[in-house]
This record gives sequence, C-alpha cells and structure tokens, in this order.
Amino acid sequence: MVAFHNLNFRKASLASLKKAGVVIRWVPNEEQKALDFLSKCPEVEDLKVTFLRQDRKIPIPVPDTSLPRLGTYRGGYGCAEDFITGRPVSSIDLNTALRPREPAAHGWMGHDNAPLLKALSHGTVPVRFLRFAVTTWRASLLLTVAELFPELETLRIDNQGNFIHEVVFSS
Repeated sequence: MVAFHNLNFRKASLASLKKAGVVIRWVPNEEQKALDFLSKCPEVEDLKVTFLRQDRKIPIPVPDTSLPRLGTYRGGYGCAEDFITGRPVSSIDLNTALRPREPAAHGWMGHDNAPLLKALSHGTVPVRFLRFAVTTWRASLLLTVAELFPELETLRIDNQGNFIHEVVFSS
C-alpha cells in the first residue's frame, strides 16, 4: 500500500507494475496524487483502494486512459464506479456496506442495492466474480444480480445484519 501525502509521482513510472494498493487519506490533493501515480502504471491488473476515514466517491474523475488493463477491483462502494466504468474489470470485491445509520452516505439506500449494482456493470467485459456486503437482505437482490451480471460465475454476499452471515454461489 502506498500513502501519497509526501510523494510526487509526476515523473516516476512503474510501467510493469501488475498489482497496486492505494491508501487515500483526507488530505488536500491526496486523490489527485493517487490518480497521478496510477496513470503511470498502465499494466496494473489488480487494484485495491482503501480510504482511511470513510469510503467515498473520488471528487475528481479517474482519467479514461488510466488503468486500461484493470481486471480486479477491490475496495469500497464509494469509488467503485469511478474505477470500473470503461475498464475490463471482471472481478469486483467490495469491502464496505452501508449501515442503517448512514442511509444516504453513498447516494443509495442499504435496502435497495439496484442503483449501485447497475453502476458496477459499466465495465467493458462481463463480471465473473462479485462480492459485496449488505445490511438488509431481500430476495429481489438475486434477481437484480442475475439481470445485471448474466455471465457471473461466483457471487458472494456478506450480510452485515443478523439474518445470514454469508451466501456463496459458484458455477
């Protein structure tokens, strides 16, 4: 993992790097520094994004030319769409879930996952692996997943509530 607060990557390049993990803190320009670093790593296939305080959307756009080979995204819901859209991401591993006390923190409700799931389907290849957590379980969730990800091979749903701990489907 790399913390960017004291680093300047404008001239550095890690052109052969295949796997990257970035930690983004609530520091001015931290997101821009992280994106500058990632733009110099065109071979990255596996990305893990961690926010130290709160999972959130990145306030600046991820350039379309960054991460052209990204196949695996691991991180929070907040910025998942920013990194998945327009990239060949076939594996999505989301590591955060909304809590009932944060109903609109990411622009969607914990009991209606359809808007977020739809946003995750905007990659350039079919999603084969999907893992996410929910705080509220509804049967309609599986229908939504089936509609949006028809070529899904493995689905893992972690329940943050008390009903089910984990549901795993695999072909």
